[in-house]
Amino acid sequence: MKKTVFIILVTFFYQLLTLAIAFADELIIIQSVSNSGKSFIINHGRKDDLFIGQQRAFSTDKISIICQVTELGPYYSLWEVSDKKATVPFRKDQTVLIHTALRDITSQVIYEERKKKNNIDLLPASLKKDMGTRYVSRPNYIVRASISRALSDSSSGQSSQIHTTKQGYHIEALYTHKLFITQFDWALGLRFDKESEEIKEYDMVSPIQRQMIVAEISYHFEPFTRTLNNIFLTLGVGLGKTKSSIDSMDKEGVAYSLPYFKLGFLNPISDSTYLVVDGTLESLSTKETFIDAVDQNTTSLNGKITLGLRFSIL
Repeated sequence: MKKTVFIILVTFFYQLLTLAIAFADELIIIQSVSNSGKSFIINHGRKDDLFIGQQRAFSTDKISIICQVTELGPYYSLWEVSDKKATVPFRKDQTVLIHTALRDITSQVIYEERKKKNNIDLLPASLKKDMGTRYVSRPNYIVRASISRALSDSSSGQSSQIHTTKQGYHIEALYTHKLFITQFDWALGLRFDKESEEIKEYDMVSPIQRQMIVAEISYHFEPFTRTLNNIFLTLGVGLGKTKSSIDSMDKEGVAYSLPYFKLGFLNPISDSTYLVVDGTLESLSTKETFIDAVDQNTTSLNGKITLGLRFSIL
């Protein structure tokens, strides 16, 4: 009898403790507030059992407001005010109270319906975690500048005894957007190159100019713990025209980069701007024709260091 009573009491207090934890409130810090005043970011994410569409009440000593999750990452989440006429009453770095007791039935129904609609259980395990939006939206424009140096270079009709040094700078402007799996981005843009090739044996310098269209696809790794910083890999191609001159002889033709690889780092410096730093390894080929109709093919392996900004206009 005593054993039975003891078990009942333990079970009762366990359930009471569980309810206390479930209905506990928690102090959190507002990480960022959008310029529109309709959304904000906190450092709670998928690791804290949040899901897209979930609702919570946020409050200070003066005001309370209902918000819901619209985008989600492992450690961060983007919340929007449920009332379309209202704006976020908080500021960046302000400490507010999140009421975890609002684990309402409506939010759970939304989650279950979306789960059923997307057939999450039928997907491979590697894709299940990608059905939600993994990160806060990345801005959609990139402007970057690079300096480069040829690691190796060869040209048809040129003696192997001739040594050249090729270096230059590059400016690029691209539009980019997330793919259906939000770890990936695609990008399309323009690139302008200006290089100089020094031929040591003849004490000559050949100026080179290129204009190219570039296309890229990038993979973004999970953000670093408690930040939105992340590392990315990029595969890209380019096609355009090139023009150069040597010893007062001009030559023009086609240039193509097939392919180039980037390893880079994104660091948010504001709500709508990221700093971009990357290193690039590129295989660049040109096919040019001199005025006297003589063709010359050149293949270079280039190394680049790039610094740029990724931003939103709105």
